[in-house]
Amino acid sequence: MTRTTSWTVGVLALATLGVARAQEGPWPVEWRVDGTNAARRVEAGADGQVRLVVPAGRQEATVTGPAPAGSTLRLEGTVSRTPGVVGALEERQGGTPIAVALVVTRGQPAEDGTERAEAEVRVEGRVTARERWTAPGAPELEVVRVEGAGQAGLDPAFGEECRVRVRVRGRPQRVTLTVRLPEGARDERGKFYRDEGLDARRLAVVGPVLLEPGEHALRWDGRDQGPANRIALSGAWTLAVQSAEREALRREAVTAEVQVARPRYQPFLPTWPAKKPLTSAGLDRLGKDMMIRYRAQPMVTEVNVAGFLDKLSSAAVGAVLTHGWEGQFGLGESNGQKATVYPVNLRGKRLRDVHVLFVYSCRSGVPDGPHGDLMQAMVGAGVDVVVMSTETLLDTESISFYGSMGYRLLGYGLPLERAARDAAAFAHERVWERMSDEVRNGWLNDNLRVRPIKDALRVEVAPGIEKATEKLVPARHGNSRN
Repeated sequence: MTRTTSWTVGVLALATLGVARAQEGPWPVEWRVDGTNAARRVEAGADGQVRLVVPAGRQEATVTGPAPAGSTLRLEGTVSRTPGVVGALEERQGGTPIAVALVVTRGQPAEDGTERAEAEVRVEGRVTARERWTAPGAPELEVVRVEGAGQAGLDPAFGEECRVRVRVRGRPQRVTLTVRLPEGARDERGKFYRDEGLDARRLAVVGPVLLEPGEHALRWDGRDQGPANRIALSGAWTLAVQSAEREALRREAVTAEVQVARPRYQPFLPTWPAKKPLTSAGLDRLGKDMMIRYRAQPMVTEVNVAGFLDKLSSAAVGAVLTHGWEGQFGLGESNGQKATVYPVNLRGKRLRDVHVLFVYSCRSGVPDGPHGDLMQAMVGAGVDVVVMSTETLLDTESISFYGSMGYRLLGYGLPLERAARDAAAFAHERVWERMSDEVRNGWLNDNLRVRPIKDALRVEVAPGIEKATEKLVPARHGNSRN
């Protein structure tokens, strides 16, 4: 981009656009005289002439002329003869006007865009004043770089924020950062945000903020500014930086791009040395399906309660296969010590970005457990949708339940509750309906009261979430304000 001085912007542009600008009034360009409080104001009218008032001895003279060609501006005028004007000049007789000329030579702009010029006033051909002038340059913005995104893209759930480094040139400007869907984008994000009552062309706005010339950082937390304050859907987003001063000149915003990372899917399969290992086949299948839209994370097998909540808090979807009891579930056993998640563990925790948590374990979802309602505690901590069981389950059913969940959620795009219940019905068909009557009745009449997952499924949702319609598509984090 070619850089110009204030004379080019302020004087030449005025001369060439004088007719159009005449309807809006004069377009002044003010220069400051170094070392003084004086100002030199340049004006251009519809006639294309540039006018400027300069000192001529003890008087002031209005000098005029055409817009400059090249780097030099030459203006001329006259002033009446007075002792103050003649001064060092020879005494002249009569009332002959005295010629005054102004020669201004522009210099190179400063690093911050400030324009500089050398001015020389001549009276009757003799130099009577020399001045150094400075003026704010044209309002310019430059995106220096975009910081904060990791290798997978910007991941606000992992504490990352987008920092747009902007260089302001020319003059102080009121700068705004607008996050918007790229022009021509044809994916599902536009429709999703319309349904949410948001305009994806103004997903988030930072500013306006008054910035002096120099380099600054504009920060975006990676979330939309709607009621959900949700982490932005994954994909490329345009970062448009504009100022009121540039907009007044009908200049386009300067832009950059940031890639928002796909949300995480986090599976958990705790280790139980003293028990028969739980079958991972269903979780493995679900993980492969989730990779279509989510970043499937490695299976976590050893974790304490704090580690579990930390891992879950940065995920959009969590799935657990473990042992459980009334209103609680275990995270494995190490050195004879069990790690167990109770409702009390959720107090003060922030799971605001978790969209859905599936827990396949026995009786964890009972509403009247001895320690309280674990599902409601999860919802209270910020999880949008929680799916658990209220009865004792067969480990083998988890294979069909989790294994058939993914394509229902992501392939068919079914609502979460329907997908879970359809997967439970499929698991019943694959496991319970293939049992002999003797085996089936044995499980049903066992002291443990084993039940099919389809008869034990419980789904709880946060306020504002529609249980019958909430989906996993498009892939997203939860409503952070539940």
